[in-house]
Amino acid sequence: MAYVTLENLSFQYPDAATFALRGISLTLEQGDFAVLCGSSGSGKTTLLRLLKPQLRPHGDQSGSLRIGGKAPDALSPREASANIGFVAQDPQTQLVSDKVLHELAFGAEGLGLPPEELRRRVAETATYFGITDWLHRNVNSLSGGEQQLLVLASVMLTRPSLLLLDEPTSQLDPHAATVFLGWLQTIRRDFGTTILLSEHRLEDVLPLCDRVFVLEDGALTAQGTPRETVRQLYESQSPFLAAMPAASRLWAALNGTGDPPCSVAEGRAFLEHYLLSHTPSSAEPPTADAAGDPALELKEVSFRYEKDAPDVLRDLSLTAHRGELLCLLGANGSGKTTLLQLIAGVRDPQHGTLQKEGSVALLPQQPQDLFWHESVREELLSVAADDDAYQTALRRFRLSPFEYRHPETLSGGEAQRLALAKLLLTQPDILLLDEPTKGLDAVQKASLAALLRECCRDGMCVVVVSHDVAFCAAYADGCALLFDGAVCPPQPPRVFFTESRLYTTATARITRGLLPGCVTVRDVCAAFGTEEPALPAAEEPEPTATETPAPAPARKPGRLRKALGTLSLCGALVCCFFAAKTIGFQMLFETGARISLSAKQWAVCGGFAACLLLAVLLLRSADTFSVKLTTTAPRGQTVFSAVWLLGVLPTALLAGLHFCDVTQYYLLSLILLVLGLLPFFIRFERRRPSARAIAVLAALCALAIAGRTAFFMLPQFKPVLAIVILAGAALGAESGFLVGAVTMLLSNLLFAQGPWTPFQMFAMGAAGALAGVLARCGLLTGKRLPLCLFGAFCAVFLYGGIMNPAAALLWGGEALNRAILLSYYATGLPMDLIHAAATVLFLWVLSPTILTQLTRLQTKYGPLV
Repeated sequence: MAYVTLENLSFQYPDAATFALRGISLTLEQGDFAVLCGSSGSGKTTLLRLLKPQLRPHGDQSGSLRIGGKAPDALSPREASANIGFVAQDPQTQLVSDKVLHELAFGAEGLGLPPEELRRRVAETATYFGITDWLHRNVNSLSGGEQQLLVLASVMLTRPSLLLLDEPTSQLDPHAATVFLGWLQTIRRDFGTTILLSEHRLEDVLPLCDRVFVLEDGALTAQGTPRETVRQLYESQSPFLAAMPAASRLWAALNGTGDPPCSVAEGRAFLEHYLLSHTPSSAEPPTADAAGDPALELKEVSFRYEKDAPDVLRDLSLTAHRGELLCLLGANGSGKTTLLQLIAGVRDPQHGTLQKEGSVALLPQQPQDLFWHESVREELLSVAADDDAYQTALRRFRLSPFEYRHPETLSGGEAQRLALAKLLLTQPDILLLDEPTKGLDAVQKASLAALLRECCRDGMCVVVVSHDVAFCAAYADGCALLFDGAVCPPQPPRVFFTESRLYTTATARITRGLLPGCVTVRDVCAAFGTEEPALPAAEEPEPTATETPAPAPARKPGRLRKALGTLSLCGALVCCFFAAKTIGFQMLFETGARISLSAKQWAVCGGFAACLLLAVLLLRSADTFSVKLTTTAPRGQTVFSAVWLLGVLPTALLAGLHFCDVTQYYLLSLILLVLGLLPFFIRFERRRPSARAIAVLAALCALAIAGRTAFFMLPQFKPVLAIVILAGAALGAESGFLVGAVTMLLSNLLFAQGPWTPFQMFAMGAAGALAGVLARCGLLTGKRLPLCLFGAFCAVFLYGGIMNPAAALLWGGEALNRAILLSYYATGLPMDLIHAAATVLFLWVLSPTILTQLTRLQTKYGPLV
């Protein structure tokens, strides 16, 4: 019986010009082990995430998708969490606890299991996976393979019937990857779990699976058993045949008759039979180019992370030359990344010497660590010597279609190309790459190799750390193995992989004793005078609808403006220092601070505000920042939010003050908070609450509270109102009110709770709500000037307009009249003007970052609230 069924499934991301998935139809039986493969960007991850409701991407979906006869959206959150397990590519993205025991139980705890049941499941799972000795270890002390096994064990603790895995072996060494795949086979055998695995490294996966699905450009181009799929690719002359296991590629290159072999044993049997009727040539291996002068020398280098910890590297000696591509291999945790960090100067060795000739650039495992700007263009221009160098890099790394895209929106291969382009624009003499082939398909690996070979021809020394033995065998000049803190002397790939019996390529295993010295499919093809299945040329993708040109680059301030702006910043720091000394902690009580500032204190506060405003005006770039705010909310919801937040809540507040004593402000605060949350939760619950939405709102509240605390010494000069306005404009009226009200309630735990708290909650929340209403109606745009004008209005007329009468009401001690109200307005006006100046300043500074990030999150994940 079919357990997973997809019928004509299509999916398109927001604003994308093409479909990520097009007309996918497939079935999986209960207990099947299936592999989803295809080039990078073909839609594998999208398909896997569509099967997991909590991870479903935002976009337009059509067609039918059913799991156990139900659509994923019809599953309750508990059913989806328990029955559908997901293991990501990087185990670090799924590890949330400090100890192995806590991590193991974390997922199952969310199911609400009784303590006895949870304890029993943890015990049997730890025993089953053989990790009982790890239970009290720190998660960070585990190797990459151990961390991935821990993630798998914690997922299996919920007893899923469907297990989804997104390239889980991409960061594992060959042995750890084999062990992990063996556990998947054991799970399928013991529990009948249906497994769907996406993978680029098919050498060890294909012999284990029942079904193979090949995706290309979002469409299913081949499917069936492993042998059927290889034959379909061969008969259709698909370029993806070059990504199949070595045995299958040898079969296709030599004759393509009979059943295609998929494993090393089958490939060896095929080659033995082929040799009965064919005689290989004794062609000599190509000679490597002569190495240049040493560019890098390490002599007896030792390093440890902590004083009493064992050495990670111990008396390590290594030499790399100019024009050489040196690959370093080794198990997870053998010290490869540490070695690169020592060479790059990120860390210093405790013993030994390290000599480098020239500059060094390091590409880390996560290329996103190198990205700091808002577009690919800005990333490259930040390091390019001139426009010609920039244009050359765009063409050389095929980045022209992504010139105006944000780096976070790039795929893994595109991000790798951008990071490498950025590093090479710095013209390093030594280039270090940590797992550069992670997540790349065969075409992208060949393209990367061509770039690295070009760098070597230019005299650069390239050192690559990799688990990809096939890549190292095909393209390296020398290979070395790290073990027990030391490194074996580098050897040519043919020598290294021929002499290695375990840490070697699949081709070397197939040809051992039959074709000596052949470690790649290309070597075997050369011996028989045939051609290896060709890889297609890497094509530059067409720009999509989201890749529209950005505004012209911002004009940066000149030297004089920079100097004056720096002096203004120094003046602001001096004023801030004197403010902290002359204004005591009692100034946290903002209401009392209205009449307690001396002339000197007023001068210090005013000087700080003036210097900061001047610095922003002098140092700002002449940009044209603009964010398109959402204006598609139903008008009924917008009107309801406006009436509720700006009409019902003030009425409830005044009624509470009439019937309650002002000292009962905790009760009033609670009533106001509940009423403010009510419309938010009504709308939020309809969409099924997500942890992502709660996390975003909590982060905004935390940011506002931290900002209010950071400027405690400057009364009313706070970023709170600016953050609340931005939250409302980007996320809507309900979210704006929630961020404002919760921020004032929680921050008053640090400042001072009092009868003013409910008024502050309502005033700040009303500003966020009004920003959301105006933005949804299209009356407030995502540009700096309208936001700043609205912020000044809210500070003086909305927040001040509520807090000044509140002060008269709470402290007037007599019946309110026009004269009393005007006097309180006059007394509070200076503070309101400071509040307005601060809000304008912080809106000007914060709006590009916060609005851009919030709108990007909503584009990627859909409406957050």
